[in-house]
Amino acid sequence: MAVACLSYLIGVFLDSFIFFRQIWPVFLLVFLGLITIRLIKKKSILPLIIGCLFVVGGFYHHSQSASVSNSHSVNGNGGKTETVTVYGTVHENFIGASGRQKVVVEIDKIISGSKEVKAKEERVMVTVFTYPRYWYGNYLKMTGQLTTPPVFSGFNYRDYLKKDRIYFLMYWPQVELIEVNRGNIIKGALLAVTNRLQAENLKWLSPPQSALLSGLVFGNDSGFSKAWEDRFNLTATRHITAVSGMNITLISFIILDLLLFFGFWRQSALVIITVIIILYVLMIGAPLSAIRAGIMAIIVFGAQLLGRYANPSRALLFAITAMVLFNPLILMSDIGFQLSFLAIFGIISFQPFINERLVKLPNILSLRTTLASTLAAQITTMPLIVYNFGSLSLIGPISNILITPLIPIITIIGFVFIIGSIIAPLIGQVISWFLWLLLSYVLTVIRLLADLPLVAIKVNNLSPLIIAFSYGIIGYIAWQIKKKEQRKFIGG
Repeated sequence: MAVACLSYLIGVFLDSFIFFRQIWPVFLLVFLGLITIRLIKKKSILPLIIGCLFVVGGFYHHSQSASVSNSHSVNGNGGKTETVTVYGTVHENFIGASGRQKVVVEIDKIISGSKEVKAKEERVMVTVFTYPRYWYGNYLKMTGQLTTPPVFSGFNYRDYLKKDRIYFLMYWPQVELIEVNRGNIIKGALLAVTNRLQAENLKWLSPPQSALLSGLVFGNDSGFSKAWEDRFNLTATRHITAVSGMNITLISFIILDLLLFFGFWRQSALVIITVIIILYVLMIGAPLSAIRAGIMAIIVFGAQLLGRYANPSRALLFAITAMVLFNPLILMSDIGFQLSFLAIFGIISFQPFINERLVKLPNILSLRTTLASTLAAQITTMPLIVYNFGSLSLIGPISNILITPLIPIITIIGFVFIIGSIIAPLIGQVISWFLWLLLSYVLTVIRLLADLPLVAIKVNNLSPLIIAFSYGIIGYIAWQIKKKEQRKFIGG
């Protein structure tokens, strides 16, 4: 299974480059040569055939997805269309850093003059004023110009949006609400609950504290200003504003302990937790980081349910494969997806090794574990961050040591606060005072460190070959560490 998953991902990766599409006969000759060598040596060719078939499958799946994403219902001249009328259903909405409302609409039809075009799985991102708010399931009529997303120097915004089937932008159109509740009933209900909980957050806390809590609990980081986003990037703490495996794990184990306390069988509790994880991921809008964390958590809990050991590396591989199967374009077009995968890979591969070398450091409030995890994640994400963003944070380890041990505590208290404020507002108010102090501490540390001189180094025009070479070295070191651990286990 692992060979099949890895082969499929290799196929998707190779088809992402036009160069490889043009030289596929070379790969066919190499494959035939490998089969011939194995036959001469009288070795089984079955693994090789399986691997090759899944590589071809990855090639085909990605090429089909890419061809669909390149065919649109309408085409504009110079990146813009004439004034058109678009009908569609709101898929998601959020408030951008500038306070403007961004609405992603699933297009139903486009009317240009007397011509009506039915859209197929196409979306448009619409920029409108903050009010009135448009919610999931609203059916809208929008009149304005459709614009093709731009390609910036060093960042292909068009491909970034394409992975989510967003092919057009629309700025300040005339909007008319035609109907409500046109979306999925279950998803609509879950998102309504999320909006209600976030409203409680804003009732008792003000920005930026409320924005940080929304990021930790709901994965919604849209409440931060551009200045705060820059501070998070400079201090390598942007990860705390997204729902991660830690959030999912915390929720899961808290609920598991409660279910066991109330007398549930462990198998029943694990099934309930799996359902809750799925609902939670849907409730917060199913961001990629939460989907990946949810899949990994379900694999781990499913293995416990079956009484088997869940290898974390394989769980990560299966999670990545499942997500790429659903949308092959994210493998090469989504930097967040890539960094999330690399961070988890780094923690799995290097955290135990680093933790052993920090044994003299006290583990109060998980200080040693946090530092080891931070360093491990930065090892595997650093080359990609430098390549994509042109800067390297020098203050990252220090900032993470100072704030990351508090993140689990803040997350747990945050859940209690949001739910408690609905049940008993007075309790919510009391908890909010203590929560505000913790959130303010985190934000103050980030602000003070970000304001220091020389917190980051600018690195421009880094060659992709250097990045490939860097990951080759990282992969080799991870392999050597794993071999050493295996020998230690066998010898022990």
